[in-house]
Amino acid sequence: MTSQERIKAILSHKEPDRIGKYEHFWKPALAGFREQGMPADLNEEDYFDFDIRKQKFDQSFRLPIMTVEETEEYVIQRGDFGEVFKTWKHSQSTPELVDFACKSREQWFEEYRERKRPDIARLNFDEMKAAYTDARLKGKYFCMACYEVFEATWRVCGPEMQLELFIDDPEWLTDMYTVHTDLVIWAFEELWARGIEFDGLWIWGDVAYRSGPFISPGMYREFVMPHHKRLADAAHSKGCEVIYHGCGNNNKLVPLFIEAGIDCLQPMEVKAGMDVRELKRDYGDVMSFMGNIDARLFQSNDREGLEREIRDKITVAKQGGGYIYHSDHSIPPGTTLDTYRFAMECVERWGKY
Repeated sequence: MTSQERIKAILSHKEPDRIGKYEHFWKPALAGFREQGMPADLNEEDYFDFDIRKQKFDQSFRLPIMTVEETEEYVIQRGDFGEVFKTWKHSQSTPELVDFACKSREQWFEEYRERKRPDIARLNFDEMKAAYTDARLKGKYFCMACYEVFEATWRVCGPEMQLELFIDDPEWLTDMYTVHTDLVIWAFEELWARGIEFDGLWIWGDVAYRSGPFISPGMYREFVMPHHKRLADAAHSKGCEVIYHGCGNNNKLVPLFIEAGIDCLQPMEVKAGMDVRELKRDYGDVMSFMGNIDARLFQSNDREGLEREIRDKITVAKQGGGYIYHSDHSIPPGTTLDTYRFAMECVERWGKY
């Protein structure tokens, strides 16, 4: 059974030969793995034989990326959305958000809206084609990766302003959402027309924090869900599944994700109060799941705890298909290569059907 066949079966709620496997790593964790013996000329996806591959296109304003400030402790950069962020050099976490390009409705309509227009250069076609060809040669499940509207829009105007716009200027908010969704669907369909026949659409969007959603389920339904549904409809029209990456506690939104057409939820953060066993019980007949293995157990190199976590969750989540292994976010620095190899042995042991 190929990886492509395996993931397709899992997302169709069928039991294949074993559960699927995929993972994300913080860069210092991978650097540590290479120091400990992982070959420098082999990427982590091939080394650990993960089942999924993905490739993104350019969704940004295409502004020049530059370093604003750098010290021994941190670097401040301006990204291609014009967002300014601070990254610490000696620890790993999501960047600290400092500033954003678009500060008013007028700026959006007069300057930045036009910067989101579709054009062929956005597709990074040669890179996309190479990634697709490699995935097909290896029998992997191949996704187009993109932001959804909530994630894309905070990069435009900042998370605080975006939340204020739900009340203060929903018309402007909806326009930003529509422009972004139009761009993603255009890219998906244009790449498909050029021979890139994706297996899935993997969308990124953190609509929740540790305690729950940033917005109420009612606001999600009114403002965000129509755009998620448009993406899902476009993917499903080509026979593709939709994988949704959303950090934080999404428990209150899961029924609406299902209604929007999302097929698989990832990563289900343990430290935010999510448990795949409960989600499997409540929604396992209509949604698949990827993740929920506590990343803190990797960092502490707690093999006993890791095996218990993997065994207890996988044996429940894999029943009837619908589960892919992944940590509950990304593998942190401090995790040893031997610990991660041990975890993969546990996944193989408990993930077989």
